[in-house]
Amino acid sequence: SDSTTVTVAAAPGLAIDKTFSGNTGFALSNGQAMANVGDTLTYTLSYLLVDATATNGVITDVLPAGLGYVDGSATNGGDFTFQGYDSATRTLTWTADVVEASGSVTYKITVLAGSFDLPQPLTNTATIDSDETAPSSATADVGVQVVLAETDNPPTTLPPTDALNSDAGSSTPGFGLMLALLVLAGIGMVTGQRASSPRRLRREEIRRR
Repeated sequence: SDSTTVTVAAAPGLAIDKTFSGNTGFALSNGQAMANVGDTLTYTLSYLLVDATATNGVITDVLPAGLGYVDGSATNGGDFTFQGYDSATRTLTWTADVVEASGSVTYKITVLAGSFDLPQPLTNTATIDSDETAPSSATADVGVQVVLAETDNPPTTLPPTDALNSDAGSSTPGFGLMLALLVLAGIGMVTGQRASSPRRLRREEIRRR
């Protein structure tokens, strides 16, 4: 009998994971991460290669409405090179002729004004693919906290309390009446003093006589 040895090459495997940081909103009770308008988030796409090399690797990431790509922020990583951002399809793309090891790439986005009015949370999906592997995808969800609109009506400014008290006191009927009575009383006292002076002089003259 004859024997033979057959070596079977292991098929490569590619998987991807997606995380982000930089959000300043409070997490919801269900664990949903929240961001505020104006936050700059950094997304990290980590890919794992197993068993063998892969050829013609491609990573794509599609941004949802409400998130704006920060120009020039995407990085190369491992065997992958950033190819650019397509604003029409809102897609970032990285490619690798040969994927020989695991690695990661990153990019940044800005949370745009009005994004809290969109269906929440905002979800974007990254996918990695190659000639030898099936596509592998990962998603990341971020909610955007509501911004309360400012009203056009200016706040009402009340006058100081001391001004109110002084104005009210001088304009009340009781205050005017009091002043009038004081004036009349003063006039009466002056008149009485003038009238009593001659009488005292006459009494003194009579006593001397």
